[in-house]
Amino acid sequence: MLAKRVGMMYSTTMTNEQPTLIEAGKQIKNDAGSSESGLNENLDCTIRALSVSSGIEYAVAHKIGKDAGRKDRHRFNVPKLIKEAKKNGLKYYKVIRSTITVNKFLQKYSKGRFYCVRRGHAFAVVDGVILDTTYNTPFQIITEAYEFIQDAEDSSCQTALDYVI
Repeated sequence: MLAKRVGMMYSTTMTNEQPTLIEAGKQIKNDAGSSESGLNENLDCTIRALSVSSGIEYAVAHKIGKDAGRKDRHRFNVPKLIKEAKKNGLKYYKVIRSTITVNKFLQKYSKGRFYCVRRGHAFAVVDGVILDTTYNTPFQIITEAYEFIQDAEDSSCQTALDYVI
């Protein structure tokens, strides 16, 4: 196998295959406003992914997590968080029932707002762009993904370009 550096991402390919890459522009470092919230959080990827994928403020997503039973500075169960988000009027629908690589997910779901889960981490994808504080490699496996459905009259959700700093 060959590995070569491409921007901040690494691509691992077999010598006879075409490389499969996440382009540098397909990931934007974004903390969903957690640093400005003053909540002194870490291990909050589930909350950040909820905030970004649904377009709500970090503090609101944090409260939803608390209502679902999440303790500050602790990891949390994604299905419980999504269930609580639905109780609070957010509309999420599960779109992945089996596994898919990050790269294939970006190709298949290039439009829309998604809450994605891979082993030990959650992140958001908005219009084919990963918004996260951690870089995700093309071959990592997404085990769950939920699409956020926005009401037609609610246009408050931001696009991926609104997150560029």
